[in-house]
Amino acid sequence: MNKLKNELSWKVYVYNRNSKGMEQYNIFENYNFCHAVAEHTRECENIENFADIVSVYLMHYFWAKCEWEIIISPWIAQGENEERKIDVYQQIMMNLDVFIDYLWKHRKQVYQWHDSID
Repeated sequence: MNKLKNELSWKVYVYNRNSKGMEQYNIFENYNFCHAVAEHTRECENIENFADIVSVYLMHYFWAKCEWEIIISPWIAQGENEERKIDVYQQIMMNLDVFIDYLWKHRKQVYQWHDSID
């Protein structure tokens, strides 16, 4: 996993309960997500099918789970209830087209990593 983590990087904000603080997290450190993407996208011949499959696994591993949620708020709040809960899935979805292009261009590295662990 370390090899893939060092080759690919897509960072999001998460809360680390151990250090009790916010930190950046590289989603390619998530073994299960990388394994699922490698296993289920290998036969994709176009980026559209690839994107559909990746989106399913992004949702499965990073959507609506408390360990992937943070609360954001403006520095200078203009009113009450300005806080918003956002998870890793939503952070990625804001730039999904860029993420998919990045992963599509580097998919061979994901497949090579997957082959090396089997």
